[in-house]
Amino acid sequence: MNRKILIELALVVILTIITPIIAIRDVAFHVGFIYQRDSIPPFYLNSWQTAESYLSFPAIMDNSLIPLLLLLYFNVISPMIFYWIQYLLFPFALAVPSMYWASRHFIKKIYNTKIKEDIGSNYYKLISVSLTTAFLYAITPTAFYFSHWSDYAGFYAFMPALIAGIDYSLDKRNPILLALFESLTTTDPRGFVFTFLITLTFLFLRWKEFKTLFLSIPYYLLINIRTFILLFFNFNQYNSIGQGISEIQLWLNYYTFPLLDSLRGLGLFRPLVPFYLGNAELEYILSFAIIEFSLLGYIFTKKNRFSNYFIALYLFLSFFISSYFVFFNKIITLNISYPVWGYLANTWAYKYLWLFLPTYISEMILCPLFLLFSLVAYNFVVTNNKIAPLLIVFVTISQLTFSSPAIITGNYFGWYDPVKIPEPLNQVAQYLLKHSQGNVLAFNISYPLPNEYSPPFSLIFNTTKIAKILNTLGVEYVVLPENNSVVKYFESQDNMSLVFNNTYYLIFRNQDFTYYLNSPIYLIFNYPEGLQEIIDMNLTPNVLPPYLLVNGSYVGGYIGNTTADELVFYAIKNNIAPLHFRLEHLDFPSNFTDTIDLNVYDIGITNTYVNAPIISVSSPSLLHKEIKEGYYYVVISFVSYPGSGDFVVGNGTYNLSISASGKVSLNFTYLGKMYFSKNFYLYYVGHNIAYFLNIWLIPITIKGSYVTKNITTIPYPYSPFGRVIPNQNEFNPTTIALITNTLSFFLVIFISLLNRIRAKRLT
Repeated sequence: MNRKILIELALVVILTIITPIIAIRDVAFHVGFIYQRDSIPPFYLNSWQTAESYLSFPAIMDNSLIPLLLLLYFNVISPMIFYWIQYLLFPFALAVPSMYWASRHFIKKIYNTKIKEDIGSNYYKLISVSLTTAFLYAITPTAFYFSHWSDYAGFYAFMPALIAGIDYSLDKRNPILLALFESLTTTDPRGFVFTFLITLTFLFLRWKEFKTLFLSIPYYLLINIRTFILLFFNFNQYNSIGQGISEIQLWLNYYTFPLLDSLRGLGLFRPLVPFYLGNAELEYILSFAIIEFSLLGYIFTKKNRFSNYFIALYLFLSFFISSYFVFFNKIITLNISYPVWGYLANTWAYKYLWLFLPTYISEMILCPLFLLFSLVAYNFVVTNNKIAPLLIVFVTISQLTFSSPAIITGNYFGWYDPVKIPEPLNQVAQYLLKHSQGNVLAFNISYPLPNEYSPPFSLIFNTTKIAKILNTLGVEYVVLPENNSVVKYFESQDNMSLVFNNTYYLIFRNQDFTYYLNSPIYLIFNYPEGLQEIIDMNLTPNVLPPYLLVNGSYVGGYIGNTTADELVFYAIKNNIAPLHFRLEHLDFPSNFTDTIDLNVYDIGITNTYVNAPIISVSSPSLLHKEIKEGYYYVVISFVSYPGSGDFVVGNGTYNLSISASGKVSLNFTYLGKMYFSKNFYLYYVGHNIAYFLNIWLIPITIKGSYVTKNITTIPYPYSPFGRVIPNQNEFNPTTIALITNTLSFFLVIFISLLNRIRAKRLT
């Protein structure tokens, strides 16, 4: 191999190793578990268990993570090493060779003649510019922010290689190679969509090569077949996950992206980019140096199709997600994409909009900018202009200054905090791994534990018979620090036995615990406080709040004492559903909408009343619905909140109303009887936020005698109610998907080898 090539490879390898050390040195010199962002990995799992926990959607889609998972699965590396390597690789280490090769590829392709004429100086200028670009790209604030998630970080790191790889594959007219490069950035559903879109945009540049792209599709499907198998078998589950993300995050991104932040690759995380030097104005100016250099350099240097593509992609993405910019103290509205999202939010596409959230599109912006920078910088240095090196040094220092706050901390402002797992806690985890079948309730412990269950409400009730309540929620063990104030509470409880004490932590076992709980479902109207009332029941029931609509044949009773409670119970027993309204998804709950405004109050309510069908409203509003004629009992449910207005039900002639103001609590209220000829009206009167749940119109002829069936549940720590119905179908498509993908991958390799052999014979 050429000596210069060896030197070049050595420089890239050295920079790849050094970059993560510079970025997060606290992690680099701590081979151990890391408190990353807001959690610690499950330290108690072995290699196989850790790998298995990742072999689900969407992590299983992440091609960049699969090699590490294979090493973990076959016990080549420990979980501790796995997490350590993962934090260093994504994106800090991987971004270096990716951007270096992409920068080198396009510079050589555009300026190849000049490099041949002066192989010495121009070759080293090529290396210097590409190395500088790669390092700056790997340590941007955007890179730091997306480093928390390996799939986003992987896409950010490999996007330069994707763009250069598409061009290289089209040069070679090799569809298999193109499919492999496209698989690099297939890191999650967004990565899949973004990869597809980037490939399409590049075809505007090389539209004559569409045949190669078309031929790459079957190879891409073979390389990534595990994803499509899992989507086929579990589409409904992933569909609901996607809709949940849209409901939570879509409006968080709405109208919140200033153009100047978008140009710098900053999204909603821009408040996390502090000014280390203490001079906000200076650092703000310096953060635009690379942008100004690249754009002005593009204007005043000779154009080529690649620089045209990079600047077009960069500006399109920046303007596409931006909502406004300030010009001489005037706010200029952009909102290019927001009307489209606003329209799609009220169509079937709503549940898929999470794929295009501006927060994640912002991870794509810097790649074309830095590739453009490398072309402009190289063009400057080969002109032998004496000012050019000084200008590039200034731009480099400016960009480093912009990235320096995160670098100087060594742990990204505490988001990467090395921790040592206390041995007493490790003993607790091992005990639970060995003995626990049910859920584990932990108090004031910041480390994860096996089967840990986090209820959405306090379980410290005024009772000495908490064991029965805990069994209803699937809780078998309770773990507390030895000096915790709750210790005496559990010591005083009936049927709670101390089974473990290592002087640091105590473990109490619930003697009432049963793995299988076979009983009817009881509805708790004054949820969650009403859980206390099951203590005096003759059985331990499965319980749910009544806002979760279940099959009435499995409902055996209710905990409540009002007319509204009784009427709703009978309605559910008769499988009478509450009225369904067609609602708009709005960025702010002015009218009735099932979109929740993301503030601390709403989050607190949604966390307490998990999965409640909350409809928000904050100004005078009206809903209308045509219904069947007749007399009905009218019951309304809502979450009361201080300062809320009134809900009013009307038939066009007269109205029934109720105030929604009060302390935060779940309310079911009987409004009275009402005759409806056809039209039903629901009004909100007020100017403060209110939280509506359901309206039941219950025929006055409703009956009260029914057959009741038992239902069997098992503990499940990830359910907000602690238990789930066991899956009768034990079929797990993951194993089949992985085996099929392994075979299909080797098939692609085999086809590639056959093509090479055939090509050699022809030559």
